[in-house]
Amino acid sequence: MQPFGWGVAAHLRLHFARVLKSRFGFEVHAGHTRWQQRQNFDPLVVSGGESTVTRITLLTHNDFGAGPSFEIPIGAVFLQIAATGGVAVSTLARPISADSREDLLISDVDGLIRGGLAVGIPIMNRHGLTIGSEVVQVFSNREIAANPLSDPDGAQVVPFSTWMSVYGAYTIWF
Repeated sequence: MQPFGWGVAAHLRLHFARVLKSRFGFEVHAGHTRWQQRQNFDPLVVSGGESTVTRITLLTHNDFGAGPSFEIPIGAVFLQIAATGGVAVSTLARPISADSREDLLISDVDGLIRGGLAVGIPIMNRHGLTIGSEVVQVFSNREIAANPLSDPDGAQVVPFSTWMSVYGAYTIWF
């Protein structure tokens, strides 16, 4: 798969307990992340001509989690630290040939943990931007062939595993 994917997510962080100058609370997270990669397959005979068939391998994760969150004011910005536990619904659609009936389609539901670090930048009236990064670990033991086209019985990989996200977000502080 490609090393870069994209996604959308919603974080709801509520900080209600003051600890010294910091605030402690919880976070609820829901997100969708996907990676896609094009593959070209051998030509097919199509009504008197030949054409190459381009197919897409698609790996997706829908994830939901909740856990503790901590916010530390540092001058004019906030350092935000959060960890969540939850569940991931993951799907891999992998073409094996030009014929879509031969595709490998795997779905799995697994537990996950997420840890993140972000900087909140207030702009005005409790509105601002957040820039951060998070690491997600999905606890899946599902294995598939690393290269099913040339060596289907060879090396195995776990398609639902670990990834890192970098994000920018519009933020409202409550």
